[in-house]
Amino acid sequence: MKTPPRHDADSPARLCVAVTECESEVTPKHVECRIGKNISFDEGVLQSYFFKGWDARLYDALLVGAVVEYCDRTRRRGDLSWKRDFQVSIPVHEPDHWRSSPVSSALLRALTFLTGDSWKIEFIGRSRRAQLKEQSLLAFPSGAEGILPFSEGMDSRAVAGILQRKLGDALVRVRLGSSEQTRGMSKGLPCPFAATPFNVTGSKNQFRETSGRSRGFKFSTLCLVASFLAGTKRIFVSESGQGSLGPALATVGQAHPDFRTHPRFLRMMEDYSEALLGWRPRHEFPQLWSTKGETLIEFTKGDTGLASELTKTRSCWQKARQVGFKNRLPHCGVCAACFLRRMSLNAAGIEELPGQYLWRNLSASRFEEGCDPEFPKKKITKAMREYAIAGVLHMEHLRELSVIGLADSALDRESFFLARELSLTYEDVRARLGRLFSQHSDEWLGFLSSVGSESFIHDWTRPTK
Repeated sequence: MKTPPRHDADSPARLCVAVTECESEVTPKHVECRIGKNISFDEGVLQSYFFKGWDARLYDALLVGAVVEYCDRTRRRGDLSWKRDFQVSIPVHEPDHWRSSPVSSALLRALTFLTGDSWKIEFIGRSRRAQLKEQSLLAFPSGAEGILPFSEGMDSRAVAGILQRKLGDALVRVRLGSSEQTRGMSKGLPCPFAATPFNVTGSKNQFRETSGRSRGFKFSTLCLVASFLAGTKRIFVSESGQGSLGPALATVGQAHPDFRTHPRFLRMMEDYSEALLGWRPRHEFPQLWSTKGETLIEFTKGDTGLASELTKTRSCWQKARQVGFKNRLPHCGVCAACFLRRMSLNAAGIEELPGQYLWRNLSASRFEEGCDPEFPKKKITKAMREYAIAGVLHMEHLRELSVIGLADSALDRESFFLARELSLTYEDVRARLGRLFSQHSDEWLGFLSSVGSESFIHDWTRPTK
């Protein structure tokens, strides 16, 4: 195999990665990322993708998605600088195709826009072809009309239900979890796109970066591949406007805007798919102009059984080491994702069972008093408190987008870009954005009213009306 080029790796934000097919010597300035060790493919899940036969281009696309995740999670972002510099060599089956200007330009443009980093990727020839050991029959629906990324979360469950009323079995779910959690069966046969087909492991099983912007590229790649294989060019994005647009409009500190499910980024992924595969799917955003609360109302339509189904989902960003105790893994209840969940359920009039949240009493006057009394006090750290403050402020930042004169320039600029990507007029988009964040404001203020004026949350909200 061709030896990866040497790069200057003196910069602490620079990471030089050599992806290898087997144990290999790399230069001292390179980090080795080995296929089969750091990136492992699940043979069974791969079979759920390649039900029509093996396609090396699609395997390489999945490999690139895994490599991007490895790089993103391995190099920690600086305290004062968001941007990092990645220089990577990847073995692929058709290196000349990957090196071609249309493919490489589309790939790098999407990665740079999504992550805010600098990427230089060299594609080299593989020493041996990858292939499946065997082929299996799958229960694949005929006449697929759309792809939906399915994470078992609240948004994907609700939107899957809404779309299934129209499309029935023609809606194909691409499961984004692990094979153990999401691999399904239909008529005794494995389901297509049963789980994420690869797992990424860091050196010494450790990763240093948690911002996770590469997840957008990873999950979009899975859906593009599934779209190609299923023969449908419609890819539905399940996030509400708060989830797709909010993170890009309400940034934190020096962080790069979060475009993981934003139309601008996903149009770039369509360009990438067209250049790589000659296949141009189209992302659709059925709930883009709705809040999450409105989406839940549309899904449940007062059905208590459907409402109960939603309460069984998980939204929390916190890991088991932060919130797990007594063999339980509750939601923390105070991160941005939990606040959005709780606010949306409140807006939809859906009550959850007791014990869902670690911070069960949001009406408490002090942050610590709102926590489950059995939770170890030593685990209520300063970092956890700051995480809760950030969650409140994110909801507040989105509310401020509805305040006339306060966020006009941000919404004007966003409307310009969205109008182009969605083939709408600027005036139409601007009006829809105004209504979306006005509705968010109403739901957030309604939620604050529900927890009472003495709640610790009010200590962190802004006085803007």
